[in-house]
Amino acid sequence: MKERRKFVRADTMANIRWSKDTGKDKEAPKYQDVTRNIGGGGVCIIVKNKLEFGDKLQLEITLPKLKIIHAKGTVVWTKEFEIGLEKEITKGYYAGVEFTDISEEDRKLVEEYVFEYFHHISFR
Repeated sequence: MKERRKFVRADTMANIRWSKDTGKDKEAPKYQDVTRNIGGGGVCIIVKNKLEFGDKLQLEITLPKLKIIHAKGTVVWTKEFEIGLEKEITKGYYAGVEFTDISEEDRKLVEEYVFEYFHHISFR
């Protein structure tokens, strides 16, 4: 399968707060989850509740040792997974989110983080 991403992603678990962007004045519930990976073009989130293709999200991502990144994004894919043993199986979801609105400053911070991530793992 050909890689379609324009940006390299770092496999990292960072805290993320997100909510659905309803486009209304009423504030949507906020959820706290973690990322699976992140890059300048988007993020994969590990979530408990399934998101749907096309959902619009407000994102607040805390990168290790960096400030909080704010962005808006659109869910472009989801995948269900299960974890656990026999009677203790829990379902979760991966959600791929493409950034649709992120400041150049925040995108640059993400890209710098990804660069440092790969620089660090290449010298282990």
